[in-house]
Amino acid sequence: MQGQPNPYSPPQHPPQQGYPQQGYPQQGYPQQAAVDLPRMLRIAKNQRAIMLCILAQIAVASVGFFVPIPALVLGGLSLVVGIASIVFTVTLARVLYSMAGVIICIAMLLIPFAAMFLSPEASEVMPLVSLLTLLVVNQRATKELKGAGFKVGLLGGDPADVEAHMRAAAR
Repeated sequence: MQGQPNPYSPPQHPPQQGYPQQGYPQQGYPQQAAVDLPRMLRIAKNQRAIMLCILAQIAVASVGFFVPIPALVLGGLSLVVGIASIVFTVTLARVLYSMAGVIICIAMLLIPFAAMFLSPEASEVMPLVSLLTLLVVNQRATKELKGAGFKVGLLGGDPADVEAHMRAAAR
């Protein structure tokens, strides 16, 4: 039995010429297609703004939990950060998706605001819909940036990195 191959193991294929076996194209390997750098810059800037809005939402919620702040002030801060995250998410969705995807994204982001007025019980669960929408759009942006060969960290892609590639390409 030791000399026979395992019938449950995946088939072994030879690696393709010029590309690494796994992951994205790496330095020294040919790129698959030309990268639209202005588009990547818009994606990186909007993704960074969305991630900062998420951190601001966490900060507002944490401050409201630990520090006695009037509910009107806390609600106003939450509303401003929520509107900013909607604007940046829709702007990013316009770059990543078709118009139908943008309309669905807007609807999914606005459902929690409508639920606040319709049912207090639903307003507790509905922010998860917005959070899932943010995560889906953010995941697509991360995939696009990584596919183009850019590093993506905790705050998304670095717009300065994309701008450096644009300056290098302009030479």
